[in-house]
Amino acid sequence: MTKVDPKNDLLVIQDTSVGDFGSISPYEILNAVLVPPSGTTLTMDKNPATGRITLNLSTGAFLTSSTAVLAGPGLIGGGDLSQDRVLKLDVSTLLPVASVDPVNDYIPIHDASAGGTRRVSIAEVNASIDTSASTARPMGTI
Repeated sequence: MTKVDPKNDLLVIQDTSVGDFGSISPYEILNAVLVPPSGTTLTMDKNPATGRITLNLSTGAFLTSSTAVLAGPGLIGGGDLSQDRVLKLDVSTLLPVASVDPVNDYIPIHDASAGGTRRVSIAEVNASIDTSASTARPMGTI
């Protein structure tokens, strides 16, 4: 392949709105239409046998497999991006709380009716417990 001269080679463009032809240099396309992301370079190669132009975008700003997703406190999983990664909640690694505020503190639950994980306050859990049955005890009593 030979390199395209982006400033002197021209591409023919048909403007169907006026029914006429015009030209634009690859340089103008690169700088106006195909703006590469920061940290990358966009180059063009022209195949002399076919005349086909190939645009090449460097991978400077893309994530690579050496980029990693790290699990923070209370999470397990993660790893490099050579494959899909999953993060999961690991309650055993969470720090204990000094005191519980039943109205403003939340716990995660799986809501089967909603089909997903939700949060609920401790006060909402206490309020939802039916204490009318003879064997039921309110949370926090023995």
